[in-house]
Amino acid sequence: AAADKDLKTFFILEFKWIGGEEAVAPLGTLLADDRFGEPAAQALQAIATPSAVEQFRQALPAAKGGNLTAIVRALGVLRDRASAAAIRPHLSAADADLRRVAMFAASNIGDVAALDVLLKAADTKTPYERSLGTEALLLLARRLAEDGKKDECAKICRELLKNKAGPEYGNVQCAAYHVLAQAQGEAALDDLLAAVEGPNMYVREAVLNIVQAMPGQAVTDKVVQKGKAAQPPAQAAIVAMRGRRGDKRAEPAVIEALKSGEEAVRAAAMAALAKLNPAQAALELTALLATEQPNEAPPIKNVLMTIRDEGFPAAVAAALAKARGPGRVALLELLGARAATSQVNVIFEAASDADDAVRVAAFRALTSTA
Repeated sequence: AAADKDLKTFFILEFKWIGGEEAVAPLGTLLADDRFGEPAAQALQAIATPSAVEQFRQALPAAKGGNLTAIVRALGVLRDRASAAAIRPHLSAADADLRRVAMFAASNIGDVAALDVLLKAADTKTPYERSLGTEALLLLARRLAEDGKKDECAKICRELLKNKAGPEYGNVQCAAYHVLAQAQGEAALDDLLAAVEGPNMYVREAVLNIVQAMPGQAVTDKVVQKGKAAQPPAQAAIVAMRGRRGDKRAEPAVIEALKSGEEAVRAAAMAALAKLNPAQAALELTALLATEQPNEAPPIKNVLMTIRDEGFPAAVAAALAKARGPGRVALLELLGARAATSQVNVIFEAASDADDAVRVAAFRALTSTA
């Protein structure tokens, strides 16, 4: 054994990397040592064999101070369920470090009996303690879901969402919805869609990203139904999510949203349709561009510029024949930007239009198509 205590500590910590079963018993004898207890705990935690866990169990009842905190932490990291009852009293310890480590250990083990204490910690007046309690509750919920205790997990998530409903808890709400969805899948859809109407746009987008990853016709149907009933900001976000989700069964509802009286909803529907069905988007949006007011032309044109479809030039040319004013200019600009040589005759015809702006747009388009 090294006489120099710092050198001995160094050697003990080396067992984190090279230690095996042969090191477990010698390290276990050091768990009660004031100087070497914590490094020995780190080494045993890294070795992580059943006999290493047993060393922690045996040392826990008599441990004190920093050694006790290190042992509780290790048992939590190693998720030793047999130690849950022995760790539980330390959830109310006067020592803050021990109390906080015990919260982590109990939650990481998945000790549902610690729930009441963790709920109180998550509601305490001390901000740091409150954040640790909240973090522990979310970890406990995840562990319970992994253990198949999905109802208990859902209860914790919904309790957190009820108690942390303010805008300052947006990150907590996002995490709780994520855990809830992981545990319950489609059964969490009603909770998720209800959150879309909330005031926090970041929570709304996080929830919609969760819904986006859920497959199936039942999900599509509920999303469409929610989109029709939602207020404009939420409705626009839902329509945009339909496009990202890529379920073409939602296409009729997206086309219907093109007729919305809300500009944000129409804009979201344009982009969504371009993702779901580029060919249909080309037909629908060029037709709109031919008839819309001047202020509507730029957003429609911007979406059309993203469409890559063989029938795109023909759809633009067909709309050009019916368009007037700003819409006609925008359609010509699209043909020019795409170097639509197949429609050069249509562009030549527009070059003799009575509208100065249309003629200018036609000549510019010819520079890339003729």
